[in-house]
Amino acid sequence: MSGASLFRPQWHCHADYFPPSRKEEVIAQGIELQRHWIREIKVRVEEERGGCLAKLDELAANLKRLERVALDNSTYLDENLRIHALWSALRAVNNAIDAPARRPFHGELHVLRHASAARDDVVVGAALEALETGNAADVGVEPLADLATWFATRRLARHARTG
Repeated sequence: MSGASLFRPQWHCHADYFPPSRKEEVIAQGIELQRHWIREIKVRVEEERGGCLAKLDELAANLKRLERVALDNSTYLDENLRIHALWSALRAVNNAIDAPARRPFHGELHVLRHASAARDDVVVGAALEALETGNAADVGVEPLADLATWFATRRLARHARTG
């Protein structure tokens, strides 16, 4: 006789000791335990899903912030480029005016006029109008050294006449 066959008769004997109400109670407890585990698993799945959704919401908010920073940075860079173009055009006009010899600076003035930041600046606009109404841009400006000599000579001449 095998070991399993030895216990089989005893099992059937013990099965008779459980009253039918006890069997139903054990089955009901098993069903309730199963329902409990299903609810527990559902709760855990929902918590995990909620955690994932919260992380996705956080990522979406961070992406929005990053987009805003990129947009602000883009605006800042655009303004920086406008100011740089204006500054470069102003330096070009200044270098033409400060040249050691008289030379026209109409091209530099044209570039300055078309710099987008120059259109918004009242002072630059007024200076451009004054320069464009005269012919200084077409013929150039006397070098500073020549002007200083001319004014010094003129001052000496006037002082000599009065003195």
